[in-house]
This record gives sequence, structure tokens and C-alpha cells, in this order.
Amino acid sequence: MTDFEYIIDSSVILRRAVGQTFELDLFPFHWKNFDEKIQDGIFVSVPSVKTEINVRNKAALKWSNNNNIMFDVDMADPKVVSKLNFLSSTFPIWYEKGIEKPVWADPELIAFAMAHNKVLVTCEKCNINGREHNFRIPTICSKLGAYCHIRGKYTKNIPFTNSFQCIDFQELIEREKLYES
Repeated sequence: MTDFEYIIDSSVILRRAVGQTFELDLFPFHWKNFDEKIQDGIFVSVPSVKTEINVRNKAALKWSNNNNIMFDVDMADPKVVSKLNFLSSTFPIWYEKGIEKPVWADPELIAFAMAHNKVLVTCEKCNINGREHNFRIPTICSKLGAYCHIRGKYTKNIPFTNSFQCIDFQELIEREKLYES
């Protein structure tokens, strides 16, 4: 695997489904380029995201099986395990509430992004003033010092050059020029 740059949340991949914001038939160049970045090792994800995709959209099972390379990451890496432990102790209410869910990839995504100082991509919105048990990915990342660019808003007190980041799919499209044919 090459030196990946982005860790992708299930919310991004599910946007390619029929009736979603970035439906595959309406954005073919975006998704063709997205899939090529997976094959190039630029976009990766954690195994629990594959499970989330398959639970939420059975039609996506073929896509996720065809892109297994994306989910071939080392979750036993001591740096990742350390960050998972850090998350569970820093946000105990969020963590405990989340592990009660049948499928939940958020802590693995965040820990992996933190451990490797990479950009986490999600379609979740920030809820910085929410209660801890409902925190979403951008909120946790923001509270951990990540540069965040979500829905056109970005953190002003953290430089864009910060290696640990959380961005939305629209920002990824712009950065990687996924719209080009």
C-alpha cells in the first residue's frame, strides 16, 4: 500500500447510493476518480466501515467487496490502539454510548487518523455544542485539535497545515479534483 492520505467514513461511501446527495449515476467522474484513489492507496478506511456500509446498504456489498484493498489496514498497530484507549478515556460517555450500537466505526476512524496524522473524511456535521453522548466525528476531531473544514466552515485557530484534519466530502472533491474527467 502506498502512503495513504485520507481515511474515509462510511457516510461518504453511502452518498453514492441511489437518491443520495452524490448519486453514482449523477456524479460518474467523481466516483470513478474516487475508486481510482482507492486502488492507488490514497484513500483507505477501517474494517468496521465496511461492516457499516453493508449493514446500512445491502446493495453496497458488491462495491465494498470489490474494494477490499481499502479496508486492509493494521488496526493492531500500537499507535492506533493507544489512540483508541485515549479516546475511550477522554470521551467516556461518547465511547460507552457508541459501543452499545450494533455497528460503530467512529472511534476506529478517529484513532487511525490521529495515529497516522492524516485527514479523516466524513459527511457528518459538527455539533460542537451538543452533549457528549451525541458527539459526531467532526466534533471529536475538533476537540482533539484537528483542523476541520465541514460544510464550508473551518477552524480558524488551527492552521490548515495541521496534519490531523477532518473534512467533508465536498472539500475532498475540491482538494483531489474528483470532478475532472
